Amino acid sequence: MKTLRVWHQIDQCIRSVPEAQLWADHVVIEAGELLSCFNADDWAEAQAHWNERDVIWQERFADVLVDGNPERTVPMLVKIIEQTPHDSVALIAADSLRTVLKKSLGVSPTAIARIRYLQSKSTGLMRDSLNKLIERVHEEPTI
Repeated sequence: MKTLRVWHQIDQCIRSVPEAQLWADHVVIEAGELLSCFNADDWAEAQAHWNERDVIWQERFADVLVDGNPERTVPMLVKIIEQTPHDSVALIAADSLRTVLKKSLGVSPTAIARIRYLQSKSTGLMRDSLNKLIERVHEEPTI
């Protein structure tokens, strides 16, 4: 099935590079291009299976979601923030959410609570990023 092929391609792309620098320099671009090819079936697969992957994969997936359609990536990022037990994954998802969140899209109260928790534990640029996200979320109606 063609639609699942893209999901499997991005899955393999994210898994393929153990080195963080190579990921940041090259593979993140390829993963972003694959994400732009996602259709409804691929998003359903992502929603169903993202949390079955290891922490590094989840961090990278949350990072690359900035390259997707916000109508699809915002709900995915909110789900990650709400459900991941890993603060590192939630932090990256929150930073990606800050980048893609538009006025027409909202964030759940559960995700807002998690973002506030992460903000309380963060310092420096990450705390600033989370502050900006919280300010933006308060401009939005919740879903």
